[in-house]
Amino acid sequence: MKTEDVRVADVAGFDATFFTNSQATGLPIAAVDDIELKFDPLASRILTEAYEANP
Repeated sequence: MKTEDVRVADVAGFDATFFTNSQATGLPIAAVDDIELKFDPLASRILTEAYEANP
């Protein structure tokens, strides 16, 4: 497993960002502070399918 610090300025360059935990299937994050973030429907679908395939 790899861990890495992520700065707010770095997040703007991501293809998509999600909040996830044991109750949420990957909720897209629209913005952090005043930085609007991208939403990738394909990434969202892949994340949801992976989550549902691993109960």
